[in-house]
Amino acid sequence: MSARRCYIESENESYIGHFALKLIEFSPSLLSFEIVRPRDNYVEVSFEFDAKNFEVVHRVAEVIFGLREPDENDSL
Repeated sequence: MSARRCYIESENESYIGHFALKLIEFSPSLLSFEIVRPRDNYVEVSFEFDAKNFEVVHRVAEVIFGLREPDENDSL
């Protein structure tokens, strides 16, 4: 399955737009990914999820990053 093209909204205008994304790391406290383009291509976001909420968000992130197809249990 190929990477999904996703829309990124940011206060930093160099990151706004539709891009193919490559997941680097996703944990209950960190999301990092690459935007498929020559420069300004790394994004890192920190947050805090409890185990139950992380499970839900993890399934959605797998769909966004093209790691699996959505199913009826996904809250997209």
